[in-house]
Amino acid sequence: MIAGTLTDGRLEMEEIHRFPNHQERLGNHLYWDFPALFSELKKGLKKAASRGLKVAGIGIDTWGVDFGLIDRNGDLLGNPVCYRDERTSGLPEEFFEEVSPEAHYAGNEPRGEYVLVMAGAPAAEAEESLTLEQAAQRALELTGEGYGPTAAAKAAAQGTPYSKSEVYKQMLALQAGETEE
Repeated sequence: MIAGTLTDGRLEMEEIHRFPNHQERLGNHLYWDFPALFSELKKGLKKAASRGLKVAGIGIDTWGVDFGLIDRNGDLLGNPVCYRDERTSGLPEEFFEEVSPEAHYAGNEPRGEYVLVMAGAPAAEAEESLTLEQAAQRALELTGEGYGPTAAAKAAAQGTPYSKSEVYKQMLALQAGETEE
């Protein structure tokens, strides 16, 4: 994972987290280990947060040849089958018997990709002036956006000097109409 930070109009890039991307054979097919990839992405985001980076967006680079099926609830139905799986053996050759490589690549020119995770001001600078009540208010707003109370308190506490527990307790006090002096 690479963090890109704009400083005085200049893009600075820093490697945050590097991890392997491997396939697993399960039964007769070769799959991407999506749970491991997802876990590594979360580790990288935690490393970025621990360095004080405020993540403004995430880009993920893929070749676009593998996919995961998702149900109506947004849940992944199974690990994506890898393009290196035997089920695709011979398909490129079969495709190019019908379509010339020149014709195919004329409209689909191969190109490299570079993906950046852009960050703004370090979280400590951006959030330093929040009071506990403001952090709790932010947590309440997040519950209105569908976060559970614990997740909202955790997200609102990030980048502040307050713990998730402190924000959670203050959020409950705000809901009850009380404020801590």
